[in-house]
Amino acid sequence: MCFTKTYQSEAALRAVLPALGADSIIVTMQNGLGNGQLCAEVTGHDVLHGVTLIPATVLGPAHIRSLGTHKSWLGPLDSQNQRQRDSAEELAEMLNSCGLDTDCHDDVRGPIWQKACFNVAMNGVAALADAAPGLIGDTAMLKAEVHALADEALELAAALSITVDSAQVHTMIDFACKEHRYHQPSMLQDIRAGRRTEIAALNGYVVAEAAALGLDLPRCRLIAGLIEARQAAPDFWRAQPGGH
Repeated sequence: MCFTKTYQSEAALRAVLPALGADSIIVTMQNGLGNGQLCAEVTGHDVLHGVTLIPATVLGPAHIRSLGTHKSWLGPLDSQNQRQRDSAEELAEMLNSCGLDTDCHDDVRGPIWQKACFNVAMNGVAALADAAPGLIGDTAMLKAEVHALADEALELAAALSITVDSAQVHTMIDFACKEHRYHQPSMLQDIRAGRRTEIAALNGYVVAEAAALGLDLPRCRLIAGLIEARQAAPDFWRAQPGGH
């Protein structure tokens, strides 16, 4: 299973290539978009991809806190590949038997994009504003903007013929603002810790795919640019002539 940050995926996969057998199957349930395709391209193996909605905060090495309900979805990267389909069903059964509520779908792109649309809307704004969902919900202008960001991502999904329940995405935003008031999204945690973020697999991915289709998604483009600049800011200021 590949559960690294998206920008670490290729290096991690290449590191384990010598240990993979001919029948090995790669599983990714990472945040963001394009993970399954990357796993297949790097390894040449069958791939299962999916997404999980388990809110979690890293408290320390091997120490995670999770609050609230959870749900996961997975399926074959290639829906015509019977081995991948059978393996996805087997893995879903294993996860359910462990108490991890998991659905298996032949085409799991909808759930993947549903969470991605939510993350495209919320994560960058939370990181830039140093805001938990509750603060975004309490700030009328920000809440309106995150819903508008979700609409841009949903527009791209529709253009790619990927079925996403748009009403559910907006419901997820409202639910997070109300029920996960003090949850720290992963991108906010990364910015606070001075780490690289997964913006390239979220707003950045959306912007690149939209551009290839001739779509202009200005809000997503702005968030992607602002997060990239925010990531680069510490090194930029350290390089200031005179050290001031």
